[in-house]
Amino acid sequence: MTYFGQRRGPWGRFFFFPLVAGAAALALGGVVMVLWNAILPDAVHAGRLGYWQGVGLLVLCRVLFGSYGPGRGGPGVRAHGPGREKWLHMSEEERRQFRQQWQRRVRAWGGPPQGPPPTV
Repeated sequence: MTYFGQRRGPWGRFFFFPLVAGAAALALGGVVMVLWNAILPDAVHAGRLGYWQGVGLLVLCRVLFGSYGPGRGGPGVRAHGPGREKWLHMSEEERRQFRQQWQRRVRAWGGPPQGPPPTV
């Protein structure tokens, strides 16, 4: 039986996934460095980056802007969240009232006046 065919239990995953994540972060840091050095110095006269600066920039962006892929707060959250089920089961009258409530709230927040409610 090969190594990958064996049962390793939770400890195998415990050590395997952090290693893969660390290797991916280091590889992506190199990609950030190469892209930065290929585009930005000529385009906006930015300085060139070293490898560890690329890794640091990648980590900084992760801290400031969140996830790399779909996850918490991605575009799919609104389309498939619990509010969608409620919206699908509303009658036309309930939807119209819901839109009017939100329009009043937007106006109260100082937003632009809304036109007629959009049709769904």
